[in-house]
Amino acid sequence: MNKMQEMALINDYTISWSIYLLGAVGIFMVVWRCSRSWPTLLRQGLRFIVGCIVLVPAQVETAKDALAPAFIVAIFDGATGNSEGAATALSSLALAIILGLLFYAVWLAGKRFYRKKRVATLSPREVGDLPERREPLKTDETPTIAA
Repeated sequence: MNKMQEMALINDYTISWSIYLLGAVGIFMVVWRCSRSWPTLLRQGLRFIVGCIVLVPAQVETAKDALAPAFIVAIFDGATGNSEGAATALSSLALAIILGLLFYAVWLAGKRFYRKKRVATLSPREVGDLPERREPLKTDETPTIAA
């Protein structure tokens, strides 16, 4: 492969990733919009998992220096019978999700600990200035419409 063909291949690779990332932004916008009224833990967890699935890369078996989204590599390698490549892509995806959820749990625990510590050191007047937690909707009550 001469230098010109190699540069064209790199340019196509960059354009392909740019288009893919633009589509990923569209997916994030849809997930963000659909999940904005959900409870905080479910909403943030879903957003994170979708981010991992869409953005974690894996090596393509045919070209060792090329990367592609891990879920796409797993689908194509599984469909073509390359179970080793699919397992590698799925393991990198699972590792990213597990590590990310562990970091999220640590962050959430630290946030709750800091809030409790902060509330304990505030005066009663300052505690009233803190935002209240939202109460979950009661499912046993049906809304009534005034006629």
